[in-house]
Amino acid sequence: MTGITALLVGQGADRLTVNANTASGSNSGSAFSGPVTTGTPGTTASGGIAPYTYAWEYRSGSSVPILSGSFTDQNPTWGNSDTPDGISAATWRVTATDSVGSTAFRDITVQLTWISLL
Repeated sequence: MTGITALLVGQGADRLTVNANTASGSNSGSAFSGPVTTGTPGTTASGGIAPYTYAWEYRSGSSVPILSGSFTDQNPTWGNSDTPDGISAATWRVTATDSVGSTAFRDITVQLTWISLL
Protein backbone atom coordinates (compact mmCIF):
# COMPACT_ATOMS: atom_id res chain seq x y z
CA MET A 1 0.00 0.00 0.00
CA THR A 2 1.41 3.37 -0.95
CA GLY A 3 0.40 6.97 -0.40
CA ILE A 4 -0.93 8.84 2.58
CA THR A 5 -4.54 8.86 3.66
CA ALA A 6 -5.73 11.77 5.76
CA LEU A 7 -9.06 12.44 7.38
CA LEU A 8 -9.94 16.00 8.35
CA VAL A 9 -12.86 16.15 10.78
CA GLY A 10 -14.20 19.41 12.13
CA GLN A 11 -10.93 21.22 11.51
CA GLY A 12 -10.05 20.96 15.19
CA ALA A 13 -13.29 22.58 16.36
CA ASP A 14 -15.90 21.18 18.71
CA ARG A 15 -19.06 19.83 17.12
CA LEU A 16 -21.56 22.58 16.25
CA THR A 17 -24.59 22.77 18.55
CA VAL A 18 -27.50 25.19 18.81
CA ASN A 19 -29.71 25.91 21.81
CA ALA A 20 -32.98 27.84 22.01
CA ASN A 21 -35.67 28.14 24.68
CA THR A 22 -39.46 28.19 24.40
CA ALA A 23 -40.81 31.65 23.55
CA SER A 24 -44.13 32.79 25.02
CA GLY A 25 -46.26 35.85 25.47
CA SER A 26 -49.73 36.99 26.47
CA ASN A 27 -51.93 40.02 26.12
CA SER A 28 -55.43 41.12 27.03
CA GLY A 29 -57.62 43.68 25.37
CA SER A 30 -58.84 44.01 21.81
CA ALA A 31 -58.03 41.28 19.32
CA PHE A 32 -56.17 43.83 17.21
CA SER A 33 -53.54 44.40 19.87
CA GLY A 34 -52.81 40.66 19.91
CA PRO A 35 -50.12 38.86 21.90
CA VAL A 36 -46.42 39.13 21.20
CA THR A 37 -43.65 36.98 22.65
CA THR A 38 -42.34 38.65 25.78
CA GLY A 39 -38.82 37.43 25.25
CA THR A 40 -36.64 35.97 22.58
CA PRO A 41 -35.81 32.27 22.50
CA GLY A 42 -32.24 33.08 23.56
CA THR A 43 -30.77 31.25 20.59
CA THR A 44 -27.07 30.50 20.79
CA ALA A 45 -24.73 28.41 18.68
CA SER A 46 -21.44 27.00 19.89
CA GLY A 47 -18.68 24.79 18.58
CA GLY A 48 -17.97 24.61 14.90
CA ILE A 49 -16.22 27.61 13.40
CA ALA A 50 -17.79 31.07 13.89
CA PRO A 51 -19.40 33.16 12.55
CA TYR A 52 -22.81 31.50 12.53
CA THR A 53 -25.93 32.12 10.48
CA TYR A 54 -29.46 31.21 11.53
CA ALA A 55 -32.58 30.08 9.68
CA TRP A 56 -36.07 29.64 11.18
CA GLU A 57 -38.62 27.26 9.70
CA TYR A 58 -42.27 26.77 10.71
CA ARG A 59 -42.88 23.10 11.50
CA SER A 60 -46.42 22.65 12.89
CA GLY A 61 -49.22 24.02 15.06
CA SER A 62 -51.30 27.19 15.10
CA SER A 63 -50.54 30.22 13.03
CA VAL A 64 -47.86 32.07 14.99
CA PRO A 65 -45.95 34.24 12.50
CA ILE A 66 -42.68 36.09 12.95
CA LEU A 67 -43.73 39.66 13.80
CA SER A 68 -40.42 41.49 13.83
CA GLY A 69 -37.11 40.41 12.48
CA SER A 70 -36.80 37.83 9.76
CA PHE A 71 -36.38 34.13 9.16
CA THR A 72 -32.61 34.65 9.32
CA ASP A 73 -32.41 36.57 12.63
CA GLN A 74 -30.81 34.90 15.61
CA ASN A 75 -33.77 35.83 17.85
CA PRO A 76 -36.93 37.01 16.04
CA THR A 77 -40.15 38.05 17.79
CA TRP A 78 -43.45 36.31 17.11
CA GLY A 79 -46.91 37.84 17.36
CA ASN A 80 -50.46 37.48 16.20
CA SER A 81 -53.11 40.17 16.05
CA ASP A 82 -56.03 37.85 15.36
CA THR A 83 -55.66 35.13 17.99
CA PRO A 84 -59.17 34.33 19.26
CA ASP A 85 -59.67 33.95 23.00
CA GLY A 86 -57.26 31.22 23.89
CA ILE A 87 -53.83 29.99 22.99
CA SER A 88 -51.90 29.73 19.75
CA ALA A 89 -48.89 27.46 19.81
CA ALA A 90 -46.51 26.46 17.05
CA THR A 91 -43.32 24.52 16.67
CA TRP A 92 -40.47 26.30 14.91
CA ARG A 93 -37.04 24.91 13.99
CA VAL A 94 -33.90 27.02 14.16
CA THR A 95 -30.91 25.79 12.17
CA ALA A 96 -27.46 27.23 12.81
CA THR A 97 -24.78 27.00 10.13
CA ASP A 98 -21.13 27.72 10.81
CA SER A 99 -18.59 29.25 8.43
CA VAL A 100 -17.60 25.87 6.93
CA GLY A 101 -21.18 24.69 6.35
CA SER A 102 -21.75 22.45 9.38
CA THR A 103 -25.34 22.61 10.65
CA ALA A 104 -27.23 21.89 13.85
CA PHE A 105 -30.90 22.47 14.67
CA ARG A 106 -33.28 22.74 17.62
CA ASP A 107 -37.09 22.72 17.68
CA ILE A 108 -38.86 25.14 20.05
CA THR A 109 -42.45 25.94 20.97
CA VAL A 110 -43.78 29.46 20.51
CA GLN A 111 -46.95 30.03 22.56
CA LEU A 112 -49.18 33.10 22.56
CA THR A 113 -52.17 33.62 24.85
CA TRP A 114 -54.87 36.24 24.29
CA ILE A 115 -57.70 36.97 26.71
CA SER A 116 -60.55 39.29 25.76
CA LEU A 117 -61.52 41.90 28.32
CA LEU A 118 -64.72 42.72 26.47
